[in-house]
Amino acid sequence: MASMLYEGRGTAQDKEKSISLYENLVETKAHDAGEAATRLSKIYKEEGDDTKAREYEKLAQSFGYKVTK
Repeated sequence: MASMLYEGRGTAQDKEKSISLYENLVETKAHDAGEAATRLSKIYKEEGDDTKAREYEKLAQSFGYKVTK
């Protein structure tokens, strides 16, 4: 759902809501928290926020995910 909102697939695009959903998955350590952290890292990198991108990259790694550049 978060990716659909971010990209506007099948619904109105809502990047803020998408980011909020991804952050909630990470904060609650949901079963797909690593994937959410990976996606947030890429989103923040695209937006030019390298600090947040690195923060979420480290979180993704803590869940066993590797963020590809």
